[in-house]
Amino acid sequence: MDGMTLTKPRPPVKAHFAIAVKLVPVLVGLLFGGPIGAAFPTPYALFWVQRTDVGSPGPRSGHALAYDSDRGVTILFGGQHGDINDTWEYDGHSWKKITIDGPVPSPRSRHAMCYDNSLRQVILFGGIFNNDLFDDVWNYESTGPQRGRWIHRAEALSPGGRFAHTMVFDYFAGRAIVAGGSPAIAISGPERQTAETWEWNNSTGQWFLSRQTVGFYAGKTLGAGLSDHMMLYDYRRREAVVLGGIGPFGTKLVANGRMFFVSGDDSGRNLECGPTVAEGAIVYDGFHDIYVQFGGTHYFRGEYAPNRAEPSKGTIFHRSLAGFPCSYRPADVTVNYGDAVLPDLRGQCAMVYDEKRRVTVLFGGSVPGDTYGDTWEFVTRDSREIWVHFDHPGREIGTFELPYNTLAEGTSHVASGGTLKIKAGSTPETPQLVKPVTIEAVGGPVTIGQR
Repeated sequence: MDGMTLTKPRPPVKAHFAIAVKLVPVLVGLLFGGPIGAAFPTPYALFWVQRTDVGSPGPRSGHALAYDSDRGVTILFGGQHGDINDTWEYDGHSWKKITIDGPVPSPRSRHAMCYDNSLRQVILFGGIFNNDLFDDVWNYESTGPQRGRWIHRAEALSPGGRFAHTMVFDYFAGRAIVAGGSPAIAISGPERQTAETWEWNNSTGQWFLSRQTVGFYAGKTLGAGLSDHMMLYDYRRREAVVLGGIGPFGTKLVANGRMFFVSGDDSGRNLECGPTVAEGAIVYDGFHDIYVQFGGTHYFRGEYAPNRAEPSKGTIFHRSLAGFPCSYRPADVTVNYGDAVLPDLRGQCAMVYDEKRRVTVLFGGSVPGDTYGDTWEFVTRDSREIWVHFDHPGREIGTFELPYNTLAEGTSHVASGGTLKIKAGSTPETPQLVKPVTIEAVGGPVTIGQR
């Protein structure tokens, strides 16, 4: 617990407690947007929080985010809303514009980034600006407070220019995986897609063409090509997971399309299920072992149609559900938020999972006629472990939860059989519970109740 010593609390005034525990319900629907049903028995309270107190890099779409797990910051580059090639970092407290020492990648959007945790560098590849496609690779690294540098990597072999592709880092193979994308700009008609997947060795600066391909359409043919899809890296199962997208040749959305392929293995699996969506965002929350997907469009080339239903504003795929992700039953659910506060629907947004604070970070995106510059965080709070800090000044990084200020707040949210962790101080409150709860003092003795 960050080096703090756990000590037993002093004996409470009363041996038996009698304040009822109120669990936070999560409304759910049938998988992929069905009708709202009864509360799902999850130990997590799931909700979005808009961070209006952290500043903003400004409105943009088609930008890219990467999470630096060593420094605990999110890195943003580029996007579409003018000529944008600025670099920003977000640490959960504020967005900070980074002064770059040396050259900077050209303005671009619909590029891809990921983080190499072995070399501690961000990897950027591809993108588009006006009618220019990029096939360059850049590395970003911090050089000091609010300073950094971009390093242009020389390439003997290149996949070629492309945009609307995806990239994740395989922690075990030590390589970045690039999947799909559009390798050419359409002069008339829709863009075409590529089915290629490539691997980038960031240590040696070499590209390798994988035998695996992505995309399918009528007939469920693998290797038909894909763009505007989403991808995450599931490090528990060592799989890169591809979701949704457009293909082939931009003529239709991939209907009910979810493709899995195993890094370094040519036994790619094509599993037909999942939302029909493109230009959205998805991340893997490895701490809770869930996939978080947000936004996107149902429509070819990002065009909204008033006579078509909008995609879900928030979808949580619970890996623990029987039959995930395809052989699901009506009881296998995703989360529906009802009237809760949610980000507005959008496409070409970007998300990362902040491992230090254990929240998903969403920034930007657009709909026809509007471009966003807002920051949202998706909180997954484990109700089996609740924190109380009597002198808590605000969000506390290190506990990975949002601490409460009173015992009444803490006990009303802790689940039956859960743990109420109290950090320092004393309170005249006397908690009363009707369900078993373990109470722990953190960082020193805690006095509870009147003496």
